[in-house]
Amino acid sequence: MEYGQNYYFIYPDGEVLSAVWLNSNMDNGMYRQNNVFESREAALLESERRALVAKIHRFRDECNEGKQFNWEDISQEKYYICYDSWTDDLYVSKSHMINNLVVFGYFLDEYDAEKAKNLFGSEIKKLFIEV
Repeated sequence: MEYGQNYYFIYPDGEVLSAVWLNSNMDNGMYRQNNVFESREAALLESERRALVAKIHRFRDECNEGKQFNWEDISQEKYYICYDSWTDDLYVSKSHMINNLVVFGYFLDEYDAEKAKNLFGSEIKKLFIEV
């Protein structure tokens, strides 16, 4: 960003606000947190994405509650939501020992991962695939 340039950022409640780049500690801190956008539209999209990721993480955490999650246990299956560009569909895949660092996290039960895909699939496609 250049001094005096307008930019947009996401306020903690998800609202998008604008500011002028002054190269201040605040400006640079928001930049380091990936919270500086050149357009209002880009900031709004990111705000919606972050809200969806948080909603899915809360759902996932509720589903995984009380279960032992262990990457060192190669017999334990961990399920996650994927996108197949060939079929243009979301699907659930699994991993035993490779942590693919997936956006929505891992479920310990395939049924829960499928349920998340079905519950949030249209929003996932709208905010992460179709843009």
